[in-house]
Amino acid sequence: MLAAGLHAKRAPQVRAQILRGELHQVTCPSCQLALEVHGSLAYTDFDRYHWVEVGLPEQRLSWSETERHALARFDRAFNGGAPVIQPLREQFFVRVVFDLDELRERLQIWDAGLDDGLVECLKLQALRERPSLLGEQRRIRLHQIASDGAISMASIHAGAPRDLLATWTVPAEVVRATVADAASWRTEYPELFGPGFVSIDRYFVSGGGNRT
Repeated sequence: MLAAGLHAKRAPQVRAQILRGELHQVTCPSCQLALEVHGSLAYTDFDRYHWVEVGLPEQRLSWSETERHALARFDRAFNGGAPVIQPLREQFFVRVVFDLDELRERLQIWDAGLDDGLVECLKLQALRERPSLLGEQRRIRLHQIASDGAISMASIHAGAPRDLLATWTVPAEVVRATVADAASWRTEYPELFGPGFVSIDRYFVSGGGNRT
């Protein structure tokens, strides 16, 4: 059974499953291949101020419409909610993603105290050198964060996030330099620093302009 809404405070074990990549996973009895079963859901964590809507992978092609509806639902929830929660709305990270691995990526980034917009900028830097990392059936995802701050990235197959097609490491000093230059990145790519669909796919899907 697929969950339609996940509240981290009520079910902390579910958050752990997401971070391990195990939520909504089924194993084929014949080939033992682990597959992700997709379903739309809302993920909230009021302790960490996370509000993430997970859409279906095929909705990525119309991400702007999905984003618009998701932001409207967030606004309605706070505008029509209890007065005590309304002052909190500006503290929330409001995001739209299109599979559970992308949700896992966001939680991992935030747990490390990083800005997910800046992580997307690191992906853009990689694409400038290796455009083939991204394609119709490829996505770039943060894989791991080392204790020294280095980031392991992976080019994955869109339908199989555990299928790592290419991997590379962004050294800790590059991560720190990008963070230090955050103001410049925000000016150049403001779309990656607001609420909604914070992803380089904004520039490559459904008519988005290539700005790499």
